[in-house]
Amino acid sequence: MMRFYTIIGIFVTVKLSTVLGNSCPVSPLTAQIVEDCPDSEQKWMEHARRKNCTAYASQCHEPQRLVYHCVINEYANQTLEVCAYGRIIVSGYCTEYNYIGNRIQQNFRTNCSSFTQNPCPSGYPSNESYKYPGCFKLAKGTSKKPGMETTQSTFTIVSSNSPYQTNGSRPNEDDDQPTYMIFVATGAAMLITAAIIFVYVKSRRSSNESRVPLYCLANRELGKH
Repeated sequence: MMRFYTIIGIFVTVKLSTVLGNSCPVSPLTAQIVEDCPDSEQKWMEHARRKNCTAYASQCHEPQRLVYHCVINEYANQTLEVCAYGRIIVSGYCTEYNYIGNRIQQNFRTNCSSFTQNPCPSGYPSNESYKYPGCFKLAKGTSKKPGMETTQSTFTIVSSNSPYQTNGSRPNEDDDQPTYMIFVATGAAMLITAAIIFVYVKSRRSSNESRVPLYCLANRELGKH
């Protein structure tokens, strides 16, 4: 039984370290809403030098992964600069920084592979999002004052004659699943780990209590005579 609990504990530890390894705790402190993002490599490098993400890298578990980003937010209505772990964005989505998950990821509200100008490929590095400025134009099309989020069941990102379009329907709550799965996985891992420790301690205590020293048994036998 204890071998089973040990295997579960190892599995939970590995999964938990994987989840936590996708982000740096300092990233939220570097996030800043901006009017627009650079749309060329030269501008990107200039903004990266000004942001100076290397100054925060020592606070990360993997300092070399912390790089400058300028991307849209999870609601595709703002652009922001942030120092965060880079990753490969797949399936033709724009890149977003998700505040809740504290990570760079795909924005499932957008499909930049359908852009008629500079469409996104099936995979690209997140810190090369300047190559796909249509994603930034989407944010301009739905921009609101900071703190105001889209809550309507439908929204229009850009006019129908724009080369940068997405479908007009707002995705259902399942689109936020990758973010919430982080918290679900973390919470489940903590609960399972606590349960394993509790069962282990209880079983050890029960085992110790059931062991009666031989001299005690001998004394009991002598007392009967």
